[in-house]
Amino acid sequence: MRRRGARPCPRATHAPGEALDSRPALGHDWSVNTLGPAACAAALLAAPAAVWASPPGMAAPGAASESAPAEGGAASESAPAEGGTEAKAAEPAGEAEPAGGVESSKPEQPEVEWHRRADFMVGLHVGVGLGAGIGYPNDALKIDRPEFETNTGASGGGAGTFWIGGALADWLSFGVALSGARLVGGGYQTSSGSVGFHTEVFPAFSLGELGEDFGVYVDAGIALLQTVPTGEDSPVIESGGAGRFGLGGFYEGLRVWQLSMGPYVGADLVWSPTCVRPIAVVGWRTALYSGP
Repeated sequence: MRRRGARPCPRATHAPGEALDSRPALGHDWSVNTLGPAACAAALLAAPAAVWASPPGMAAPGAASESAPAEGGAASESAPAEGGTEAKAAEPAGEAEPAGGVESSKPEQPEVEWHRRADFMVGLHVGVGLGAGIGYPNDALKIDRPEFETNTGASGGGAGTFWIGGALADWLSFGVALSGARLVGGGYQTSSGSVGFHTEVFPAFSLGELGEDFGVYVDAGIALLQTVPTGEDSPVIESGGAGRFGLGGFYEGLRVWQLSMGPYVGADLVWSPTCVRPIAVVGWRTALYSGP
């Protein structure tokens, strides 16, 4: 029996024999049925009480019931993955502790072995040459003026270079050098001296004994030069600061102890704004190698 003016109360439908939950579940299908006044009032009072009783940030009962299997499934799926990760991480740890020790798999670098020349070296080549000197006094009022130009013509003399350094490889040597040359002819004496670098390369070394003793040398440095008339001291050619470049070839196949000797040929040039002095040289070369 229903009072006049009473509104119908919603009631959740459920399967027969299922316990009636007085807390409303979100997302369920609701059907409208008519209850007695007491049951309707109890249901209306229970719904807000259930909602306010839930802690802040906690999902609704229906959502919790639906998300629980998902969380459980996620946990069940992540558990094997974590276990697999631990298993994989454990494999390298087992390999990193070999019983008795294992040698490194990194290939060893082959040692460089020198069999012809190595380590410290010192050398000297001396020869006879033919050259000339052309230029002016180192005076701004006399440079490039024909009346002050001097040409010694072909002159004979000698030249030599001393160097000290090291054999960086069987086919390469490098050192610091001191050089000097002197020409006499045409009533003049031309003298020069220089300091610079001496480099030797053996380009045919890979051919074996046939080519390992043939080399090429290059000299480069700074020089001073002057030419004076024979018997006088006043220079008619002065270089000031000059450059020097030398190039030649040699053979050092004659060996005695740690000495290597043989002939050489070369060309040498000293130049500056006030002079030029070319010379060609033929001579003998001796080098001492401390190794191998």
